[in-house]
Amino acid sequence: MLRCFVEIAAAKSLPDHVTLELEGGERIKLPVEYEWMPPLCLNCESFGHVEGQCPMTKVWRPKVQKAKNVDQVSAGQKRL
Repeated sequence: MLRCFVEIAAAKSLPDHVTLELEGGERIKLPVEYEWMPPLCLNCESFGHVEGQCPMTKVWRPKVQKAKNVDQVSAGQKRL
């Protein structure tokens, strides 16, 4: 077993093998196993969070109409 540290791009898929070139020029493929993988957001292609927590996701919220001030409503009306 060999442990190593690698840097990967979040926008690319994780490799399932690595190819090593030995001194004699021989190449061998070694399978890759991951002990742990950070959360990956497929929305913004960043590590550290998932789609449901993505700061880049825009959430639609209906506009809330502000209540008019009572004085403004009654200013245009005659008082009896």
